[in-house]
Amino acid sequence: MRWFAEAAIALRAERPNDAVPLITRGLQLDPNNAAAYFDLGNARIMQGVLPLALKSFEQATALKPEFWEALNNQALVLFELGEHDEAIRRWRRVLKLEQNAEPMLALAAALHQKGDENEALSLAKEALSKNPNYVLPMHQKEQLWGSHVRQATANLLREAALASSVERAQANATWKKRQ
Repeated sequence: MRWFAEAAIALRAERPNDAVPLITRGLQLDPNNAAAYFDLGNARIMQGVLPLALKSFEQATALKPEFWEALNNQALVLFELGEHDEAIRRWRRVLKLEQNAEPMLALAAALHQKGDENEALSLAKEALSKNPNYVLPMHQKEQLWGSHVRQATANLLREAALASSVERAQANATWKKRQ
């Protein structure tokens, strides 16, 4: 559908204010499109409207319960909103669906912040080996990680027990800004 295609172009160009009305119009015609709700949630994050972002991601998983990316982004938003325990619960659900580096490292950062060192360190090492780009704050930011989860991650990555994993990830990171 052309509305969603135009919205995707606007999102890639980091123009969420252009994307939101396009996605909204498309959803009027196709209200059961989980991917469109996901894109709307991402646009809302870019706009800084976190409660609406959360609502959009929840609509995406209501339509497609196994949509781990939408569930992951729910957790990212919840963490920014200070709802850390609920964010942790949702990241754990994501990891039951998909062993992806993004939710793994975000969960590690949240657990580290709560004082759960062993699980946090283990998850962080695995996440960095899966995708070394997550060691880079600019990659995290491009993935729409908010300032709270990025700061929690920075604190985690300063742990002496992670020094070799962080160093290896930095050497292997291949991140380039999305065009």
